Amino acid sequence: MELVKQSPSPYMYNYLEKMNMINLVEMVCFDTTATNTGKRNGAGMLLEQKLKRSLLWLPCRHHIAEIILRAVFEIYFGKSCGPEVAIFERFSREWNTFNLKDLSIGIMDEEVRRALNTEECEANKEFWIKNIAKDHIRHDYKELLQLMFIFLGGSTPNFSFRALGATSHARFMSKAIYALKMFALQKQFKMSSSHLNGFRNVCIFLVRLYIPYWFRTTNAVKAPNLDLMLVKNIAGYYDPKISLALLDKMKNQLWYLSEEAVGLAFFDSNVDLNVKRKMVEALALEKEFESNDDNGVYLHKNVNASIEEMKAFISKDLSCFVTQRTTG
Repeated sequence: MELVKQSPSPYMYNYLEKMNMINLVEMVCFDTTATNTGKRNGAGMLLEQKLKRSLLWLPCRHHIAEIILRAVFEIYFGKSCGPEVAIFERFSREWNTFNLKDLSIGIMDEEVRRALNTEECEANKEFWIKNIAKDHIRHDYKELLQLMFIFLGGSTPNFSFRALGATSHARFMSKAIYALKMFALQKQFKMSSSHLNGFRNVCIFLVRLYIPYWFRTTNAVKAPNLDLMLVKNIAGYYDPKISLALLDKMKNQLWYLSEEAVGLAFFDSNVDLNVKRKMVEALALEKEFESNDDNGVYLHKNVNASIEEMKAFISKDLSCFVTQRTTG
């Protein structure tokens, strides 16, 4: 149940009571804004206090993906005070003047080739092809995959550029779609060398981290392993500036590595059996501090880790996050 549209928890509780669903609620899903996730006054915590029991929190991972994309974008283009991105608006105004067949292929760029792991791109190709063939809920999901293939020098059947959509910060993946299009049309769209370099680095980030993460985020069972791998990839990212900025964002987004949520990984077929055995052994561990409130609600829904501690995740596996509380 999403908390965003009905954030006042008394209203939500009354609704659940009216529908005779109080005893059926086991988990909640919402974006990670403070109004939802606050430890004392967030809607999630207030709902738990009304129910007098802990719920499993499954924050929206697409929202988390957008947080890290925006962080990368702001490194090169700064923070925008307005609702729209100025350079996107100019690109949109000039769209009808472009020859959409005269494209610059990303992988032909020397800096792009140096930054991308071509073996990893090849290994993921089958996964991306399957995703392109799917009937996506939204057309921009498919468009993002197609633009990535073009960036990597591939071709997709029956592809044609879609008309430009909104440039608002609130629109999911708009920065990703615009960045890939603008880099592809760099010979026709005039921009400074610093802007071109910025879009180059944003596109590299999209292909290496963002797009693989985005299209695997919808499966909660796989979330703990994928989030740990994401942190490891961020910590080892080739550009220290991006790595540091993303670790700073992710330190507040480690929901699926919490003691409660990490247990989902027991059902993930991609987690090595040896890791699962270590996870079972770790179930005997107990935290040294008390972390319940007066209603018995467990307060620590997120992992509290510094940037330096997150860098150390490179040498950790999921068993490091399991404790006795993982059993529920």
